[in-house]
Amino acid sequence: MPPALQGQPHSGDAMPPPFGVIDIGATAIRLMLAQVNADGTVTHLESLQQAISLGKDSFATGYISPATIEQCVKCLGNFRQVLAEYQIPLRRGHLRAVATSAVSSASNRDTLIDRIYIATGIEVEPVDEAEIIRFTYLSLLPFESTPVLAAEADNLVIEVGGGSTEVLALHQKRFQFIRGYQLGSLRLRQQLEEYNAPALKLRELMESQISRTVQDIRRSLREPEHFHVIAMGGDARFAASLLKPGWESQGWGTLSVTKLETLTHEILRLSVDDLVRTYHLNYPEAETLGPALLIYLRLAQILEQKSIFVTTATMRDGVLAEMSTQDVGTERLRPQVLQSVMTLARKYQVDQQHADTVRRLSQKLFRALQTEHNLSPKFELLLTAAAVLHDIGNFVAISGHHKHSMYLVRNSDIFGLSPADVDMVALCCRYHRRALPRPSHPVFSSLDRDQRINLVKMAAILRVADALDRGHNRRITDVDVRIAPDKVVLQVRNVTDLTLEQLALAHKGDLFEQVYGKTVVLQIQKDR
Repeated sequence: MPPALQGQPHSGDAMPPPFGVIDIGATAIRLMLAQVNADGTVTHLESLQQAISLGKDSFATGYISPATIEQCVKCLGNFRQVLAEYQIPLRRGHLRAVATSAVSSASNRDTLIDRIYIATGIEVEPVDEAEIIRFTYLSLLPFESTPVLAAEADNLVIEVGGGSTEVLALHQKRFQFIRGYQLGSLRLRQQLEEYNAPALKLRELMESQISRTVQDIRRSLREPEHFHVIAMGGDARFAASLLKPGWESQGWGTLSVTKLETLTHEILRLSVDDLVRTYHLNYPEAETLGPALLIYLRLAQILEQKSIFVTTATMRDGVLAEMSTQDVGTERLRPQVLQSVMTLARKYQVDQQHADTVRRLSQKLFRALQTEHNLSPKFELLLTAAAVLHDIGNFVAISGHHKHSMYLVRNSDIFGLSPADVDMVALCCRYHRRALPRPSHPVFSSLDRDQRINLVKMAAILRVADALDRGHNRRITDVDVRIAPDKVVLQVRNVTDLTLEQLALAHKGDLFEQVYGKTVVLQIQKDR
């Protein structure tokens, strides 16, 4: 188990209900239960799993069979009984059920999700590669004080799943790149078995596909020889239990690449039936073990590593961390989020000086208006992202660039933000100018009431901040904010003429007045 996760301390004497996380993967469905303690730490209570090979259906045919769907329903029905015993509500704040590539890539995934919900009341949420990598990063945060994750270290975190391989490169705790590859252990085995080739030929084909992927990973790294390899996933943990018994008590283990090579070759020589008998595995585990270990091994070898690190952390720990820490989790990711935002802004060649000015003004207004909007720090981060990205649509066309900005943001990965958060950033960009939000607008219409209110609070601030730099000349870089019953007065120093900005505010301050019930007044601050 990882070190105790840090959550938000709860108030009062009564302990809140535990949290539950369900992970529907390619080879198994897993349930993790945990309790947030009075000091904010998280204690793991119970972990359960049932082997169900959804990936065999999904990766071979693109379709999950009715029989497999009913297996999932039965498993989750049993898990629901366990949740009831722990008095865990099925609401998202207490339970989160996520499904990875075996479900998300299936043509009938909605059928599966609806069937599960009708039968059990559990709402399953497909997650994409960006979310999986975010959860992976969150799962490692409890280990950030360990030597392997020291500030000066460069680490390549890799998790080989049944359907895909997720890679996160960290340079001094800041991400260098994130990437998902369609090279999962079960997917790879199934693709190769379609050739009906002899075992020796299958091994050659497997080596070839893996080699192309690890070569691509190596090319993506600056100074690749400096990177440590951190292996996550059940297959890596199983190898560690064979090569280094008792390693789990520390949360980390170090495996010799030479010993891993010997073990990998031994496992690849055995048939699936032999692996089940020899290592007491179930069949889905036996099918994925050899290909997964070979991916870890070849990556370590191409990076010229003598050893690799293995961790007890799982994606479920990351989901749990996000649930238990709420906005704190987002704040801990703040540097990575902002780095990802700046990378996206540079990609689309934004006016960085204007973006930085609007960012600083947005933050100043957000903090000054705290008692008016009552939004948590998470929304300041989302507003900051929107302030930096609001003009990226100019890369496509100046006309209608606010709509292009929304499209580009929605179709980009911002590390550390969930798809729902990215949508909020995109919509904030959409409404930084021109038309106000309407129920008929796509995306906006899909938000619930609370989301719509939070969005318009942010967008109103962004419109004001953008108006203050209407000429992109940075004449106004700071304001003093005074809040009166019927207006918000912004006072500016060292400026002699505010005509342009006052006209812009008159045009763009409409949303602010609707949301906050106050007009925005821009004045030159007189010397005392």
